[in-house]
Amino acid sequence: MVLLSESIIRVILLLCLLGIIALLNGSGVEARIRWYKWEVKYEYRSPDCVKKRVITINGQTPGPTIRAQLNDTVIVELTNSLLTENVAIHWHGIRQIGTPWFNGTEGVTQFPILPGTTFRYQFVVDRPGTYLYHAHSGMQREAGLYGSINVALPDGQSEPFTCDYDRNIILDDWYHKSTYEQAFGLSSIPFEWVGEPQSLLIHERGKFNCSSLTIPALDTAIERHYTWEVTYQYKSLDCYKKLAIAINGSTPGPTISAVQGDTIVVDVINNLLMENVAIHWHGIRQRGTPWSDGTDGVTQCAIMPGETYRYTFVVDRAGTYMYHSHYGMQREAGLYGMINVSLPVGDPKPFDYDLDRGIILSDWYHRTAYEQSTSLSSIPYEWIGEPQSLLINGRGNFSCSGLAPSVCNSTNPQCSPFTLTVISGKTYRLRLASLTSLSSLSFQIEDHEMTVVEADGQYVEPFVTKNLFIYSGETYSVLVTANQDPSRNYWISINVVGRKPKTPNGLAIFNYNPDHFLIPPTNPPSGPIWNDTHLRINQSLTIKARQGFIVNPPKKPDRIIVLLNTQNKINGYIRWSLNNVSHSFPTTPYLIALKENMTDIFDPTSPPEDYDSANFDIYSVANNTNANSSTSIYRLQFNSTVDIILQNANTMRANVSETHPWHLHGHDFWVLGYGEGKFNLSRDTDKYNLVDPIMKNTVPLHPYGWTALRFQADNPGVWLFHCHIEAHLFLGMLVVFESGMERVENIPKANYGCGKTKDLFKP
Repeated sequence: MVLLSESIIRVILLLCLLGIIALLNGSGVEARIRWYKWEVKYEYRSPDCVKKRVITINGQTPGPTIRAQLNDTVIVELTNSLLTENVAIHWHGIRQIGTPWFNGTEGVTQFPILPGTTFRYQFVVDRPGTYLYHAHSGMQREAGLYGSINVALPDGQSEPFTCDYDRNIILDDWYHKSTYEQAFGLSSIPFEWVGEPQSLLIHERGKFNCSSLTIPALDTAIERHYTWEVTYQYKSLDCYKKLAIAINGSTPGPTISAVQGDTIVVDVINNLLMENVAIHWHGIRQRGTPWSDGTDGVTQCAIMPGETYRYTFVVDRAGTYMYHSHYGMQREAGLYGMINVSLPVGDPKPFDYDLDRGIILSDWYHRTAYEQSTSLSSIPYEWIGEPQSLLINGRGNFSCSGLAPSVCNSTNPQCSPFTLTVISGKTYRLRLASLTSLSSLSFQIEDHEMTVVEADGQYVEPFVTKNLFIYSGETYSVLVTANQDPSRNYWISINVVGRKPKTPNGLAIFNYNPDHFLIPPTNPPSGPIWNDTHLRINQSLTIKARQGFIVNPPKKPDRIIVLLNTQNKINGYIRWSLNNVSHSFPTTPYLIALKENMTDIFDPTSPPEDYDSANFDIYSVANNTNANSSTSIYRLQFNSTVDIILQNANTMRANVSETHPWHLHGHDFWVLGYGEGKFNLSRDTDKYNLVDPIMKNTVPLHPYGWTALRFQADNPGVWLFHCHIEAHLFLGMLVVFESGMERVENIPKANYGCGKTKDLFKP
């Protein structure tokens, strides 16, 4: 038996098709193949004098005219170079007899063409005449994605009319609002009609009276509105069926894409049956809007079931950020997503790339968040254990061996590997966000190097690595060039570091177009040794501010707070503590209590600012009998400079010190240094990097080590500083900072309604 390759079969079919065409012609005139290669991308144009972002084909709008003769075969290879949008092209008036799959209608005849991928349309023009093509995905036709198709009679055949010349004229109307804005208005409640177009175009040329211009200039920030419904849904993200929390039906939730300076408005509808919700906008500093930080018990009362709450805030810096639940342990249930903020048009970019992709890394438990929180808060204490799977963009693969298909089904498409499709030779900006509840990770792409260029929204002095260590709450941008053998695919792999791995590696496919879904022929990379702390500290020390973007820290602090991380037993319960204090929240949010002078809702005594470093052995099993719980907070002088020294130690198990990623709300901090062992105030400050320290909002504290931070308390409000491991935060591993509350005004009444604020709440 002789097996023919797919490409040979395609050639044979094409030759047969051409033979049939020739027979049908009967004229002896040979039909031709008309071959086009199109790249679809966004560019700025001023068709009616007002500058607007349009969609072009090979730099043109309208797109190039397809000229053919009767019975010619038209082949169009279309590459979608839009950053975040799908594409489909409809060949309007072409009957597609025998090729209905090339009609180009998303959701009817084809899957859309994903960003960064190429799709081939192939059809016969079986009638002479004037036709057109245009986008059939979303409202992209309005953005200029269209053109003409002119089909002439074969040579030697005469038209039934005479003419000297043949010319095209495309007639169009033109809106200044983007297709996104129009689509949002049409799908909103209340309904918002798109209105009348601003101009009429003749072959993409018009004239708008700029003296009457009332719309915002192109680079003026805009409001981006979202309506999110939060619900419980059954998902099989790693093939195992589990109750997850979804936003508008998806887990992870939708990505927020914005431009620096935009205002984000999110209406969150809590349709969970029995749980409250609060969403934190991780990395967004909330300058002027501390009440929108989304931290239950600190900045707001949680959103109760059946209620809607509006978050409004400005994204004041470009970069890669995230959002996630900040109520109970809901983040572990999948309530999270990405925030990607681009630079305004015209602003210089410190690095070049062709396409932009987002990747969320997470871990996944089969036990519910309810079960885990109950175990952690019980006597006897029951640790939640290691996660069952690692997910890449919400996809993993758990072994279903021995489990009923109704419980775990390895053929479920929800758990097929995430596939990142790339074009050979292109450079990709991969925006990575770690939303793990427990795991520290190493990220790598088989046989490809990565150049790290951004961390937590700050530009990094570029460095090349094959493995990137990324901790819960961190974001990075890495540049990856698709420069390997394009005839095969490669593994994307994540593995656990810092804890003895009991969770299989998470895998995805780095797919060279067009070999979709082909499993790489090699074994996945194993990653670095899980307990090589030196390797991880060295990479932490490598991350420095990019030259030209360095923000110099104040030379000296006004205040130094040393925080010793320990595990303790308080009243029989296992808790995490800072300087022997495990934090507990009052029933009234701090922000509102302080604004309303409710000084009796929390302990007014300031927490300890140091520990007995001379006598405390960080390598011994923790046995602090004098630890306690408290609602006390640190009151900081507004605009003061504060140093935080994070000191790690042994847990309540011998020879175990964990990695703790620490996240600060409302601020960025300078990372002054890392070290091993016990921090020495008189000696280790000489190791500080005051020349080019990176600024971040999340930073690791390595086992048996210290991390030194510096920040300015220049953002009025009340802000959480905590370990980003979900279980550790749940067990009290946090502190609260307040500064400049006298400058906070106009807290929305929707933030009230719990604790002692109930009497002040007026809907």
